[in-house]
Amino acid sequence: MLAAFLLGGMLGGLVGRFDWGNGFLFDLAVAANSGGRPETETHTAIIAIDADSLSSDLLSTTPRTLMQPVFAKTLSALLAADAKGIAIDVLLSYSGNRWLPDHDRPLIRALYQGRGKVVLGRSSNSLPAAPFVAALGYEDNSLGTMELVPSPDGIFRHVGAGIRLESGESIPSLISAALANAGLKMPADVILGDGWAAARIPVYRLSNLLACHQTAPEILKDAFKNRIVMIGSWLDEEDRKRSSSRFVRSPSQPAQPTSTSGNCILHPIVAPLSSGSMPGVLLHALAAEAVLADSLVRTIDWKYLALLAAIATVFGTYAGMSLSPGYSIPLVIGSALLIWGLSSLLLAELIWLPPAALMIGALSGTLLVFPVRFLNERVRRQSIHRAFRQYLAPEMVERIIRDPSQLHLGGELRELTVLFCDMRGFTAFSERMADRPEEVVQILNRLLTVLTEPVLRHGGTVDKYMGDAVMAFWNAPISDPDHAEHAVAAALDMLAAVRNLNEEHFSGQSDMEGQGVRVGIGVHTGTAIVGNMGSDQRFDYTAIGDTVNLASRLEAQCKVFGSDLIVSSDTIGKTSGLAALELDEVSVSGRRTAINIFAVLGDRRYADTAEFTSLRERHSQFLKLCRSGASLEAKRLGRELARENVSLGQFYQSRIGGMEPTVVG
Repeated sequence: MLAAFLLGGMLGGLVGRFDWGNGFLFDLAVAANSGGRPETETHTAIIAIDADSLSSDLLSTTPRTLMQPVFAKTLSALLAADAKGIAIDVLLSYSGNRWLPDHDRPLIRALYQGRGKVVLGRSSNSLPAAPFVAALGYEDNSLGTMELVPSPDGIFRHVGAGIRLESGESIPSLISAALANAGLKMPADVILGDGWAAARIPVYRLSNLLACHQTAPEILKDAFKNRIVMIGSWLDEEDRKRSSSRFVRSPSQPAQPTSTSGNCILHPIVAPLSSGSMPGVLLHALAAEAVLADSLVRTIDWKYLALLAAIATVFGTYAGMSLSPGYSIPLVIGSALLIWGLSSLLLAELIWLPPAALMIGALSGTLLVFPVRFLNERVRRQSIHRAFRQYLAPEMVERIIRDPSQLHLGGELRELTVLFCDMRGFTAFSERMADRPEEVVQILNRLLTVLTEPVLRHGGTVDKYMGDAVMAFWNAPISDPDHAEHAVAAALDMLAAVRNLNEEHFSGQSDMEGQGVRVGIGVHTGTAIVGNMGSDQRFDYTAIGDTVNLASRLEAQCKVFGSDLIVSSDTIGKTSGLAALELDEVSVSGRRTAINIFAVLGDRRYADTAEFTSLRERHSQFLKLCRSGASLEAKRLGRELARENVSLGQFYQSRIGGMEPTVVG
């Protein structure tokens, strides 16, 4: 999180106001705030040198280079109308006196009369003709640069107060000089953030102005009094610039009404906002309007921007770490849109919050965390795989990897079904094969393998190997509501696997015929403590408690009762359909009450056979006879059952012999 915070801070500090996508987002915000009918109150106006004016009767015969008398009449008309300031966005670098003596006299006289109000446009390397500059008296604000500096993407979004030449000289901008003549100071940078301002500023054709000057000067006074008036080109092929208003739709009609008087028709024209570009003179007028209307857009300081970008990056990182990509990516994209929406709302209040750094921070915080999550996930999967591959089935390990919430490794008390399996007569077996130790180890490893496979197949956990014995349990670390069923099913499969192993290794061996491997299995269900246990240096995931001890003792009773599989009544109570026969009631050390134990001979399929149904009925009759004291009938029936069921023969013989209830442990 700290790294994300620092990354976001760096983004906020490095991303410029209109760089890295901020410009495009700014233009969208300008368009978003440009709905509705624009207001008509303005402080500037534009005299457009457009195609209609140049083709009018007043100007069609006048070459552009010889329009000095036209500019003289224009200045005289605006000065007479009490304009606050006049800025000419045309470079008057040619003197008409070269063509005709005294051709420039009217313009020189008008410039002289307009000293302190009129500003002539210049460029960084070109000046107006010397007579015109002299007419303005070489005042400080008599000249202003017409050049505008675009943003890095080529869009004009701000107007500066001036430029600095290579010589070190500072030149005020055209509008900065005009404002200074009006007693106003222009900020170093004016952001063009009002999309409808271009539609509100009245724009009049030069030809209409000249016509009204001759016939209705009072109309001009109503239109231009106390305004700063810009004079510039309005031609489609000249001085066009793409601005921040490029996404704003042009209004269907001008904001200002048409004024008429006799032959004077002062008709405003519509500013071309959505044509992809606009006249450069309009950008100068927009900057002047922002200053005069006190609607300057302020950009949030970079320190606060860095802080907000850091917060956005932390949010994106947290979302990426806490949620899946399917949720975090839409969330962060939605958050990025909300950030832009907030910037748009603030822009309406003349505050610009550059959203690119915040949006990049939120998105990058989310996207960059995915490789980290992938690596962490890979490490997590590998650690889970290493931890559980020895005692869980591969599919169980995959379940844990997919959903670690199923995993409970801390010490906890929960219901388990515990299984103990031990090889019968291993000592005698190893003595018979003392001359073949490699084969003993091979058979033992093979035995433990075939005993483990059913445990894993039925979702059990192999706790440990103890020589020739195996301990396993169910319902941990993954919950298993049918743990008792699965444990008994695994035990039956273990017995079948041992029979197959005997056929594989001992069938046909004359010295080992009838001396194969035999196991005894005890199963009990109850509560136990399960979790990681051991020392700081080494620990295992295991279970401890009375349930574990009782399962171990039931396994030992297989020798006493001659059964291969003995389960407790607690386990039988959580299963159904087993071919199980009650053996006896046993008392266990440490328990106040005795428990019933059962021999399980098979699964539901065997339990539904006529053979087992008959056996179960006769077995129940035998137990009733034993418990009622009918010894003669019990002995007769017991001998018959012992002959017919060799696996339980030892049990029947012990009951016939009058064996008392067994105490285990």
